[in-house]
Amino acid sequence: MGPYLPYRTVIVRAVTVAFVFIASVQTSVAQIGNGLILLYPFDVGAIDLSGNGRNGTPDFGGAATAPPGPTSGGQGMFGEAFDFNTEAQWVTVPAAATAGLTQFSFSLWIKTTDDVSNGCCFSSLDTFWGTSTGGFAQDGGLGFAIQNWYGRAAYYHNLVDGSFQTIQTHDTSPVEIADDVWHHLALVNDGSNAQMYVDGTPITGRRFTGDAGPLDTDGVDSTPTGGSLPDFDTFIGANNIGDTFHPGLIDDAAAWNRALTALEISQIYNGGVGARIEDLVGLEPPTLGDFNDDDKIDEEDFTILSDHLAADFDGVAVTFADGDIDFDGDVDLEDFGQFKELFPAVVARALGGNVPEPNSCVLLILGSILALFQNRRTAHAMLPTDVAIPRC
Repeated sequence: MGPYLPYRTVIVRAVTVAFVFIASVQTSVAQIGNGLILLYPFDVGAIDLSGNGRNGTPDFGGAATAPPGPTSGGQGMFGEAFDFNTEAQWVTVPAAATAGLTQFSFSLWIKTTDDVSNGCCFSSLDTFWGTSTGGFAQDGGLGFAIQNWYGRAAYYHNLVDGSFQTIQTHDTSPVEIADDVWHHLALVNDGSNAQMYVDGTPITGRRFTGDAGPLDTDGVDSTPTGGSLPDFDTFIGANNIGDTFHPGLIDDAAAWNRALTALEISQIYNGGVGARIEDLVGLEPPTLGDFNDDDKIDEEDFTILSDHLAADFDGVAVTFADGDIDFDGDVDLEDFGQFKELFPAVVARALGGNVPEPNSCVLLILGSILALFQNRRTAHAMLPTDVAIPRC
């Protein structure tokens, strides 16, 4: 038996190993934020928490009567999720988020019981997230989709070869996802090959060209890619031809301009418990109503909303910081009504104790107040004497 190490030496070495391990984990977690171009936590709206300002636009058509929106009561994988509970609901992601990408990663959590696809072909599968799923690359771009293949996760993409012919490939997963349980899906493209992960594990399956049947047997874990994503919007909950929709819940959708590693995907999946990407990256969602981000909701926040409510924002991008509390791209009476419902005491103090109903009269009053304030704030402007506050 060899000599024993001194007790102090053993402790020092153990602590050193622990610190090295913790540092390596922290480094790998921090790297998940590298290349993050889009993050929708879906707790209060389709707001982009990545800092790039690429908010989504909830929309609907067909038999639907309203766009998708957040659940209540903590039904999401983390907090709330977006509920696509009827046919023809989706969120439009602006093209600027993904246009021109030759490498990319998409990540999202889904929950559904739908195991019947709407069509016979890959271009007609129920879509969780995608673009150009009409079966053809748009303008020579690389279309993609993360889909539901009769209750199993699948992905699709197309590319243009040297003769500009479209090649469509497809892969299916043996993992059942239509079981009313949360599942994590990720599609990764490193510029040469695409690969899909379901619940932290790469899937294998069959590869197809077009709608003509498999190129090979089961066991393929990736497909060749090329080209770049086109300058078109992508859609969460639907495809771009507007006829294949995802009935169910979607949470924590994110995109990167690089290929995530297997380790990073496993950290997001986190053994099925999941890890919020905003937590991994160190981001914090905005506090609803705190437009100036000063950790309190008061008359200053109401002033931001009322100023922008009365302003003309035609053709100007409006964000949460402008008073867009419902994240629909506008500051309007709906924002005023929601702020009043959530923070009636703040509105009462701001308006001297009276809390009006959000109607056209309120808009006129706020517009008049804005006119007064704006002129008082402008040093070279004369205070108008003929601005009257309308009576209702």
